[in-house]
Amino acid sequence: MDFSTGAIVCKMEGGQPRYLLVLSGDGGYWGFPKGHQELGETEEQTIAREVHEETGCTISIVDGFRRDMRYTLPGGEEKMVALRIAQCVGEVPVALPNNEIAEARWCSYDDAMRLMKFEDTKRALEEAHAFIQT
Repeated sequence: MDFSTGAIVCKMEGGQPRYLLVLSGDGGYWGFPKGHQELGETEEQTIAREVHEETGCTISIVDGFRRDMRYTLPGGEEKMVALRIAQCVGEVPVALPNNEIAEARWCSYDDAMRLMKFEDTKRALEEAHAFIQT
């Protein structure tokens, strides 16, 4: 089974959360920054590294939320992704596209839900949004 970890990155703007979505390098789908854990890394270190590599954002992970998603990749391999909530701290950079990420965008909750196509990713955002609002 393939395992990745990542974050639903948010910032508050005008009293409302905005979410950082990334468009896959092949332009296939919008989702959250994530990636594979490197040898010796904790889950939190992987999340911080992957978010920074993919978006330029420095984050602080929010305690108390974790969402595990399982799905099957097109080639038949099983994949698990663990998502946490993180806040962007300090300057909020504009990500530069690279081979993994075509675009990064801050979105309102409604815009993020419209952009994402996978139901499990939408459910993760729905749960994270409810958690943030409490």
